[in-house]
Amino acid sequence: MEAATRGFSLGRFAFLDVLDAQRALIDARTRYLQSLQAVVDAWAACGTSGLLMWGKPGRGKTGLALCALQARMAAGAAALYLTVPEWLDAMRATFNQAPDPDTLRTTADALMEGAKDAPLLLLDDLGKEGRTAWAMEKLWQLVNHRS
Repeated sequence: MEAATRGFSLGRFAFLDVLDAQRALIDARTRYLQSLQAVVDAWAACGTSGLLMWGKPGRGKTGLALCALQARMAAGAAALYLTVPEWLDAMRATFNQAPDPDTLRTTADALMEGAKDAPLLLLDDLGKEGRTAWAMEKLWQLVNHRS
């Protein structure tokens, strides 16, 4: 009986150690998200056009960026949200389409102009696109135009 009690106690301490480690991890992640939220809130309040967030996947960047975008939209700002790989795929899919006969603009031109002219633009998953010369050129044209 004493051996069983001792084993339970050892197991219980190991379990508590795991809980303490999880608690520390959750606390650190909470502090990280609170800090990031403060930066995003400050950006949303000041009205500037640029904010860059980067980091490992699953850290909450997209969610916070969308919250900030919604806050700016609630204050009356027009905005556009693009997932970069999907935006580039949509442009690429128009390569064989004929230009509009009235404007001579292609759908790819319209997609680029929409991104260039958006008062507030959120580019998500930047860096996940295929790193072709064409993709880099299109991203450079967009960022250069907006800077």
